[in-house]
Amino acid sequence: MVRLPVLVEHEWSNTERGEQRYFRFSLCYSSNYTQSLQVVDILHPYELDYLNQGLADRRKQSYLAGRYAAKCSLSGAIGEGRLNQIWIDRGILDHPIVVHPNKQNMQVSITHCDELGAALAFPEAVPMGIDIERIDPTRIDLFLSQLTDWEKGFIEDLPFSTEATLTMFWTAKESLSKVLKTGLTTCFSLYELQKPTTVDVDAGIVRSLFTHFPQYQTVSVIFGMYVCSITYPKKLCIDFTQFLNTLNERLRLCLT
Repeated sequence: MVRLPVLVEHEWSNTERGEQRYFRFSLCYSSNYTQSLQVVDILHPYELDYLNQGLADRRKQSYLAGRYAAKCSLSGAIGEGRLNQIWIDRGILDHPIVVHPNKQNMQVSITHCDELGAALAFPEAVPMGIDIERIDPTRIDLFLSQLTDWEKGFIEDLPFSTEATLTMFWTAKESLSKVLKTGLTTCFSLYELQKPTTVDVDAGIVRSLFTHFPQYQTVSVIFGMYVCSITYPKKLCIDFTQFLNTLNERLRLCLT
């Protein structure tokens, strides 16, 4: 059966207190609404009910891309090949909740932007969040309005365009908000960033810490006209550099 193109898949693991933990990332591409309908059959009946509640075609497209990416990332993690048996419910704060008899305490963070849908599956004991945004010059004023004076002081210190840097700051904060399950309802000054450090300038990889949430850190990558950020506990011993390089290289080829 024809499916949406999966542009990137990646898996990591680490051992904590003798327990092996797995993390899986999937990113898919849906060029148009008609193509996105190719994966309607992967929806759980409750998800299908939501899809049929009068959503606009563009919203349906992003919903399907996000759900497909999420179930691709979860499938291997929980050993369920029948994607329509995995129900991704919506919590009271609109956060995704994995429902499956064999979910093994796995949860998922989902993001979608334009034609892209991406998801990160992770053990519930290691909360994570992901966000992807397009670098859009028309949003500069919005992003600037959400910065603290401290953050405005180091915008020009990073070796990227102002638009890319501001988008990176936004995605870092939004991915943290998904970890905290607050969404964008909290004052953005609470998510204030420390001065980010570049890990790999050529690949556009940046690491960030937070003033008020020192237990978390974010890695971000710029690929073409997009930025992806992943927030995770600072104690987690995983090197994301190889994955972010792969993501960068793969998507530059596919999206240009």
